[in-house]
This record gives sequence, structure tokens and C-alpha cells, in this order.
Amino acid sequence: MTRIPYNQKVYVDRRWKHFNKILKDNGIDYFLVFGTCLGIIREGGYIEKDDDLDLGMLYNEEKIKKLIDILSKNGYEIRRILYCENNDIKKKYGEKSIRNIHFFIDNILFDMFILYKIENHYILADNWIIKTDLEKLITVEYVGMKLNVPKDYEKFLEEIYKDWKIPTGGGAWDKGWKYDG
Repeated sequence: MTRIPYNQKVYVDRRWKHFNKILKDNGIDYFLVFGTCLGIIREGGYIEKDDDLDLGMLYNEEKIKKLIDILSKNGYEIRRILYCENNDIKKKYGEKSIRNIHFFIDNILFDMFILYKIENHYILADNWIIKTDLEKLITVEYVGMKLNVPKDYEKFLEEIYKDWKIPTGGGAWDKGWKYDG
């Protein structure tokens, strides 16, 4: 099954509104990361060639279990759960610490990344060290949805993309991180 291309953004937006409402109604906070954050902040929408929604939430075991339960009950299929390989995370949070979860509905991938606090920073997807305070969020509006982004989103995007204001056609993947699924 392939993912829906973002040239069908109205359809994706409708599904995102559904996802957003389910999480808000159930007290599960999330924020935008990677290309989704970059696109909403810089482009006012999706980045060309992006084919998923990149979302993040701070580690909270109860909320992760609730997220999986609620989305499963609402027709979202869990296609994959990836576990952390970072030794600092495994040491502090356990060997089976979740890195990200792939939720699918109607061929749309909602990729939920779990961020772990280690001392004075967060670790995102095993190898991005994020020093931005991710407990301070602001909302931005997109197609009638109120979406959370880090309050200091410029610093956050610089930590991932360096010069994020100039489109390069590459992105976070240029750092050598290979997609494994």
C-alpha cells in the first residue's frame, strides 16, 4: 500500500482534522516536527515531496498507551512501532523505548515520534539532540486547526535543518539518517 501524495492535500487535511480532534478530545498533546513543522511554518502548508505527517510528543508512558488505544479504536492501523537504539534513552527509559509509531488510515501515514528528555535536552529519533524547550508550545492555525509547534520554532528548525528558511529539496534526511521502513 502506498501513501497518498500531498497533491491531494484537501483529502489529507480532512483526515488530519479527524486525527487532531480525536487527540484533543482525549487530552493527548502533540506538536509538529520535521517536514510537517517546516512546511506549516515556512510554506504555510505541505512541503513538496513530503508524503507523511511528522508529529511528536514528549515521553509519557500512559499517554502513549492511550494514543495507541484511541487511534486503534478509531480505525487507524498501526503498521510499525520502531524502538530506540540510543543507549542514553534505553538506560534511562528502558530497552523497549518507542522511537516512533506509524499510524495509517486511508493510505495516510501519521508518524508519531516520541521525544525523551535526557538532562538538559531532548532526543528525537535516536540521533537529533534538541535543546529547544519543548514544554513551551504555541499554536499556529492551518485549515481551521490549531496545531502546536515549539514556542521557539526557529531554534527548533535550525537544530534539525540548519538554514531552514531556504528550501533545498533535501532536509533532515541529508544528515545521513536512513529511512528503515
